[in-house]
Amino acid sequence: YSQIYAKVHDGSHTSEEARLNAWLTADPFGQAFYALFGYIADSPVMIENASRMISVVFADGRARLTELMTNLDRLYEAGKPMVYTLKDLHVIENPFWGVEPHVCDLTIINYYLIPAFGRAVGAADNPVVYNETTGRFDKPYDNVPELQIAGENFKPGSFFKRGPCGVPELNLTAYTTGQINLTSYLATWTINEAWEPIVLDRDTVFEGFAAIFSRGIHEELQ
Repeated sequence: YSQIYAKVHDGSHTSEEARLNAWLTADPFGQAFYALFGYIADSPVMIENASRMISVVFADGRARLTELMTNLDRLYEAGKPMVYTLKDLHVIENPFWGVEPHVCDLTIINYYLIPAFGRAVGAADNPVVYNETTGRFDKPYDNVPELQIAGENFKPGSFFKRGPCGVPELNLTAYTTGQINLTSYLATWTINEAWEPIVLDRDTVFEGFAAIFSRGIHEELQ
């Protein structure tokens, strides 16, 4: 995420709209995610994707994506886990899929490497080295935790193998125990650090997993 953040905040994007365009064009979540809000990245601007209108789920897409970008950046700057809840999202009626209009909350857990976690791991007595320049670990951990998706930059003999009908899929056996464990440690760190509310400048940016899970259990018991 450090590379995405640097592109958005390089000084050339002077308005919030321009920063959002740069953020989405940098593609931090993938096109399928933006389509839920009615947009795709088409460098250098964002356009409404008429071909995917049947897949639009949430109203006020641009405003809610701006909210998400702004708060994830705040969390990144503070060295906190990048976890954020878009509250009171209005789900659009979609007769094609039989979706009724309603309101929901959507919690996004960003799996990108956080510098605070990288530095903590790099400072420990282990062979893992965090690179401040790239915002990643040095080899052989440079692909942690951002696993490539199947079909992306496919190279025979790398982290992919040919699946059914020749379709590339992740070759999980290509990852070492250390790489898998390091990814697991990041997940554990994220949950621990975000279990209680994350408060920045007296503003609760994320209410905490404890509140979400306890509320869910309480609602099920009603």
